[in-house]
Amino acid sequence: MPTIDRTLSNGIRLVMEPIAASNSAAIGFWFPIGSRDEPDGYHGVTHFLEHLIFKGTSSRTSREIALFFDRVGGYINAFTERELMCIMCVVPANIVVEATEIIGEMVYSSLLDSVDIETERSVILSEIFAVYDDPDESGMERALELMYQKHAVSLPITGTIDEIRRLKAETIRSWYHKVITTVPPLVTVAGKFDYSAIEQKIAALRLSISFENNLIEANNPVMTPGFQTRWSPFSQSQLYLSWPVKNLRTSEHWYTWAIINAIAGDTVSSRLFQQLREKDGLCYSVYSFYVFNRDSALWTSCLTTPAEKTTKAIDQLVKELDKIVYNGFTEQEILDAKSHIVGEISLSADDTEYRMKRIARQILFNGSTVDVDKVESIINKIDSQMIQNCVFETFTKAMQSLVVYGPKRAVKGAKKAWK
Repeated sequence: MPTIDRTLSNGIRLVMEPIAASNSAAIGFWFPIGSRDEPDGYHGVTHFLEHLIFKGTSSRTSREIALFFDRVGGYINAFTERELMCIMCVVPANIVVEATEIIGEMVYSSLLDSVDIETERSVILSEIFAVYDDPDESGMERALELMYQKHAVSLPITGTIDEIRRLKAETIRSWYHKVITTVPPLVTVAGKFDYSAIEQKIAALRLSISFENNLIEANNPVMTPGFQTRWSPFSQSQLYLSWPVKNLRTSEHWYTWAIINAIAGDTVSSRLFQQLREKDGLCYSVYSFYVFNRDSALWTSCLTTPAEKTTKAIDQLVKELDKIVYNGFTEQEILDAKSHIVGEISLSADDTEYRMKRIARQILFNGSTVDVDKVESIINKIDSQMIQNCVFETFTKAMQSLVVYGPKRAVKGAKKAWK
């Protein structure tokens, strides 16, 4: 059955993908509000509310909510990103309507009790300390901070320790009542369910008031090119070699970058993995990814290497990416990458959570969805010239950003070598 896409009278866009052969369903409430939208004095508030939404409603305790999902073998989760917050669950097909009702209640009837706020403050502080103790997590935060010069898009999603300690209960409640409960979310559902019953539940939700957009409107984030460093307390170095990417909101552009990324660093047969790890033995972890924000995009390659190998790892990382620019990809590499992407989608087709998130990401990306069976056709139309054009216009020395986050001796050595 084709995807059902409707905008309801309460302003909520409901997109449902029925899968008759499934025994489960996944539901997601996607709010287009994230950490980059928070003004001074509010940093970390969206993530804080993500926690508090689980702490109980006017008719259910937090334990009752947890037990509902645990008893049926399902699960409920949430996450906050720079441009969105999502509350989602996966449940057996026979209780989808009840699960939808509970999430709606959690979102729109959250208690935000003062005791719960202080309890979660402690939990979130522990979460932030865990990030500080993780080289990869803290390294990425430092890299974004340097690349985007503390633009809102680079600030920690959780807020800092000091910001969370200072965040007042009335500030949290204000953000909830003025923003979260007034902005119509995107609701996506995938799996086996009664779509008319789901629609009735979502249509019955009443948003607080008409949303008045007073979110911060910052300038578009601009990546700072060049060589930058930060000392870290860890024994190894994290390297981040990045470029800004043209922010075209088309499926063809998205999948062109998926192909480039698969060949460059996203798979175990990729150029970076095979050369820097398998042949050179310079690192355990090396990978790449790309991100499209509302008004910017970037591609990043990352690796973790022992301090004494930092300079050599930088040299090899730059050389491998130079080869991509100067020599391009072989036709076989392109075919293999296309096959990898199509196969990955095919393997995930039975996963209702994947499909629920997939349609949400597509809508948030460019406002529309692409059926799973049409993706292969889009990918096959992408030729080597389209791929090479993206590579040439992106991987330029002028726009290259290299961040080294590592021990003092490694950073000093890298600075000398880079000069």
